[in-house]
Amino acid sequence: YAKALSSKGTNVILSSKLNLIQEKNQLIETEFTNVKYFGKPQTRIRKTINDVYLENLYFLSYYRYVQKIYKLKSNANGDCSFLLYPGSFAMMLVSLFYLKVLKKQKVFIEKNELMYSIALNYPIKKVYSIKLFILILIKTFLVIIGFIQDILTPFFSGIIAISNNIENIYKNFNSQIIQIPILCSRYNNLQNFNPTGTFSIGYTGDINQNKDGILSFIKVLGKLGSKENFIFYLWGSRGSNSQFIQLTKTVDKLGLSNKIIFNGFIKEDQIKYELSKMDLLVLPRPLNMQTKYGFSTKLGEYMMSGKPVLTTDVSDNSLYIKDGINGFIIKNNNEQTMLKKITEILNLKKETLENIGNEGRITACLYFDTMKHAESLNSFLFQ
Repeated sequence: YAKALSSKGTNVILSSKLNLIQEKNQLIETEFTNVKYFGKPQTRIRKTINDVYLENLYFLSYYRYVQKIYKLKSNANGDCSFLLYPGSFAMMLVSLFYLKVLKKQKVFIEKNELMYSIALNYPIKKVYSIKLFILILIKTFLVIIGFIQDILTPFFSGIIAISNNIENIYKNFNSQIIQIPILCSRYNNLQNFNPTGTFSIGYTGDINQNKDGILSFIKVLGKLGSKENFIFYLWGSRGSNSQFIQLTKTVDKLGLSNKIIFNGFIKEDQIKYELSKMDLLVLPRPLNMQTKYGFSTKLGEYMMSGKPVLTTDVSDNSLYIKDGINGFIIKNNNEQTMLKKITEILNLKKETLENIGNEGRITACLYFDTMKHAESLNSFLFQ
C-alpha cells in the first residue's frame, strides 16, 4: 500500500505499536520516496502469550499510542487519511472513537479475513480437566471479541476488501468499499534451475493444519512411495507446539524424515531466492471460514516467482488459477484428489512446468502487481 500510494506523490507514514518509537518521535527514512517509519525498523517487540490475548483489552495503552499517531497530522500538508490494519480489538475501538468520532478524521480499514473466523479456527490442544476448560474460555473470548470487531467494520469511513466474499458481506453496510486483491511486488527470477536434481516442493507460512492443510499434504506425500524423487521444504512459523509435534510424528511414521525439511524464518529477499529454486510451490488450504473469506498473499508471491503453484479452490483462487494453464488447482483438500494431482505433476516434463509457471507469473503481474492498483487506492483514500 505504501509503495503504491507513494508512487502517486502521497506521503505515507508506517507505524506499529510493536515497534520501538524513535527518540523525540522522529520519523525514519525508508528506501521509498515519500514513505517514512514512525518507530524503529527491526525493533519489533516479541509479544508474550499473555499479550496475544490481553492486548485486546489494552485500551489506555492504545489510546496513548493513537494520540501520538494523530499528532503527526500537524506536520502533514493537505488532506489526511488513516488506514488501519486489523488486529487488536482495543486498537480498533480506540481508532474509531478517537480518530473518527472525536477528531472527525477519515479512518479506513483493510478487511483481509473475518476476525471471528480466525478465532474459530484456533486449535484446542488435547488436554484434560482445568487446562481444557481455560482453553475453551480463551477461545470463546477470542470468538466474541472477533465478532464485535467484524460488526464494527461498517462504521469506518471506508473498507478495503481483499476478496469477493469479504466485499459481498460489507457492501450491504458501507457503500464506501473497494476490492484490492493480494498485492505483491514484481521481481525477476533469481534462479531458474534446481541445483539438487531432486524434484523440490516449497511452502512458506504457518506450518500447521488448520489454516494451510500441511498435515494432510504430508500424508499425501507419504502415499507417493519412497521411490519418488522429491524433497518438501518448509519455511516459517511452526504454529502451536502440539500441532508441530503431531506433524513431526507423522513425518517419522511415514518414513519421510529425509524428504521433509522444516526451516525457520528467513528474510524476504532470501525467501524469494529459495522459492525461485523450487519446482513446485504448494498452498493446500482446507475449506473453512477463515480460508473461505481470506485471500492468501502467498498465492501472489508464489506466482510472481515464475514457479508453478498447486492450491485448493478456496476464496478467490479459482478466479485467477486455471488448472494446467497457469497453475494447478483442485476442488478440495481431499487426500485422494491431492494424491492424483501431485502424481500427475511429478510426471510432467520440465518444459511444461516452466511454461505453467511463466503463465502464472504473467497472471500475477496483471492482477496482483502493487502498481496496478496505485491510482484506485489513492483515489479511494482521498476521494
